[in-house]
Amino acid sequence: MIGIGVDSVEVERFRKLLERQPRVRERLFSEAELADCSGLADPAQRLASRFAAKEAVMKALGVGLGAFGFHDVAVARVTRQIDRIGEYAQVIRKIRSNCRVRVLAGVAN
Repeated sequence: MIGIGVDSVEVERFRKLLERQPRVRERLFSEAELADCSGLADPAQRLASRFAAKEAVMKALGVGLGAFGFHDVAVARVTRQIDRIGEYAQVIRKIRSNCRVRVLAGVAN
């Protein structure tokens, strides 16, 4: 295990950010992540959870914001209850390892 990362995001505050700065969606989330949330009555809750998961990955790897792009880490819906954090070469390079990295995350609302 490399590290453990935990993060939380206040959904209402995140919702207001999305309203004030609509382009932040494209900066923080992949097309697939946005598509997964597009049909929801309240996408802000799922997007906030995914943002928190991305920040938790950075904390688990021991790097700060800006160490890699938010598109370098993606959260994909595996089942109704489980999201999966994507594994990307840029993230792996940041931890200076040639090994495969598997990240497990729990998201609570």
